[in-house]
Amino acid sequence: MNNFAQFGSNLADKQEGGGQTGSSGGQTDYLDKGLNDAEQRVGGQYYNEEKMKKPNKKVTDKIKDVFHGKTGHNMPGTH
Repeated sequence: MNNFAQFGSNLADKQEGGGQTGSSGGQTDYLDKGLNDAEQRVGGQYYNEEKMKKPNKKVTDKIKDVFHGKTGHNMPGTH
């Protein structure tokens, strides 16, 4: 297993217990899809979308919150 797959696996294992739903309410939007696509390209056969769903949601929700805080607007393509 390569380093990326190992990191993703470790991160997902740590996040399994307690995840919070963010500002988009559990819906997949363009930012979530883009992150999944990028990880799929880098991780290849070792990437597990279901296992990375919660950590990725936290990352994308944080990006959305920072964008909203800086601009006062929601990100385009998100709800």
